[in-house]
Amino acid sequence: MMMGSDVHCAIRRYLLIVCLLSAGATADTVTFLIAAGTVEPYQIVSDDPGRTPHSGILIDVLQQALSKTDIQLEFVERPYKRIRMDILANRHQNWISYGSPSWLDERLRAVGEYTQQPILQTHYVMATMRRAELPSLDDIHGKRVITILGYNYFSGFDTWAKTHDITLVSAPSHRHALAMLKQGRGDFYLAEDVRVRWELSRGDMRMSDLQVLDFSSVIPPSRLYLLLDARMPGRVKEQINTRLLQLHREGGMEDILNRYR
Repeated sequence: MMMGSDVHCAIRRYLLIVCLLSAGATADTVTFLIAAGTVEPYQIVSDDPGRTPHSGILIDVLQQALSKTDIQLEFVERPYKRIRMDILANRHQNWISYGSPSWLDERLRAVGEYTQQPILQTHYVMATMRRAELPSLDDIHGKRVITILGYNYFSGFDTWAKTHDITLVSAPSHRHALAMLKQGRGDFYLAEDVRVRWELSRGDMRMSDLQVLDFSSVIPPSRLYLLLDARMPGRVKEQINTRLLQLHREGGMEDILNRYR
């Protein structure tokens, strides 16, 4: 027969075990919403994650940031436009996406919060095949510009294109866009600088084959942030923000960016 003190000790041990098990069972999990294809190299979605993990600038940064926390990371793959619909319909708990204050849909801003630390700054360029003389933006007047099908560019771009009598030629992906440029099916290719360099690194063309014009005077540069579910527990958001700031200060974020340049 157990004495009173023994009973109390047994109860305390039982409660401690229950608390530990409960803590393990309710470990915080975040869901990164990822899209294949046109968002590379920000997100590079693997066909077989078991063998080849997902990668890309944003995925690598987030995984590195969470590696020293107890937060679990899951991925949900959706078509790019479906991600927006899922977020607005509250289909995922503790979701993570990405965006920029310069172009993100106002409705997404209302349900999400930017991380304190931006991941990178990007700017648009006009790429053309190398020629004897360096072209200027004035030389684009009346030319064919290759853009990505279904992609929404900065609002001022449409006005600029009409003013300069530009013929827009659609490509299904950035890889196709570079191929079309090489084949002469367009005169210029519009993309963010990081995307141009990424696509060149995977194909048979080199940066020396191109001439690149800064297009920041038409489409302003933008800072890219991770976007966190506004309903995410404060302690989780705080951990993510703290780790991203540490990763930036320690140079880890720059190391990741350099892999894709």
